[in-house]
Amino acid sequence: GESDDVLRARKPALAALAKLRKATMSLPYAGSHVAKGIHCSISDLNLLYGGMERTLTTPLAPMYMRHYQRGLLVWLFLLPCGLVGAGCTTAPKLALIVASVAYLMLGIDEIGIQIENP
Repeated sequence: GESDDVLRARKPALAALAKLRKATMSLPYAGSHVAKGIHCSISDLNLLYGGMERTLTTPLAPMYMRHYQRGLLVWLFLLPCGLVGAGCTTAPKLALIVASVAYLMLGIDEIGIQIENP
């Protein structure tokens, strides 16, 4: 039936919106402010879907990613200087803090890369 047509469509969300728009055309309150509101809502959903698809298919520039990663590595490299200036003077404590922060920050970076390319 109709649900199979939607599922087989190249873009099921747009197919569902088209079927919804077609189904609401024949409702008894056609031409009223309610019908106009429904059609505006369907059009808004269509626009939002287009924006989401554009966001999903637009890759981040490789130069941006390289610049970001280099900045992160410089920040991690300079972190011990800031920690010593803040009073962290013992080497084991300094190493533990820097390693922990580096693990967290590089992990977040990797999560971001995975989210970008699901």
